Amino acid sequence: LMTGETQTISNVTYVRDMAANLLSVNSMTKKGFTVIFDKERCQIVDAKSCEIQGEIIASATNAGGLYVLDTQHSETALLTLGSGNHELWHRRLAHLNHVSMKELLKMSTGANFSANAEFEKCISCIKAKQPRKSFKSSKKKLAANRLDLLHTDLCYFEQPSWSGAQYMLTIIDDCTRKVFAYFLKSKDGVTSAFEEFRIMVENECGSKIKVIRSD
Repeated sequence: LMTGETQTISNVTYVRDMAANLLSVNSMTKKGFTVIFDKERCQIVDAKSCEIQGEIIASATNAGGLYVLDTQHSETALLTLGSGNHELWHRRLAHLNHVSMKELLKMSTGANFSANAEFEKCISCIKAKQPRKSFKSSKKKLAANRLDLLHTDLCYFEQPSWSGAQYMLTIIDDCTRKVFAYFLKSKDGVTSAFEEFRIMVENECGSKIKVIRSD
């Protein structure tokens, strides 16, 4: 609350996609609280705290027809100070070379490894720098026109995104190599997502999709 005090609300219902927390007036009155409204403010009173006049435990301000609880907001920490040794930072920075890593210490803050650290041989870096024979040139020709051939794939993520998506539908036009991506909460959304894509590109190109290639 604005006073710095903390009040516990029990028997709450969690709604995953709800953007804001809602406090039920009916539930408050059932628990013995009195809720008083006027055109500008709302007060929640604990009638049991005093026989003559109840103690005001919370208040809210009218904001566009909704009463918003007066609280002290604590910002969610989305970033934290990184820690770890130079080897860990080497991996975090996508196997950045050691000279550039030491230069990074002079140019930035937050990387907390020693400039005098002894770097061990990185097996991944060694393997990545191994020479190989060049691939034979492909004789495959791309599609002559847009929408002649589309490649589609559906990817699954074990960890849902912030919006709840666990699937990604990718569509690649063979002629232009342009990539389209749609994030979905379930496989059930594939058909509607592709239909949305089809209408968009066919109107844009003035032609119909001819071939779809998928695993």
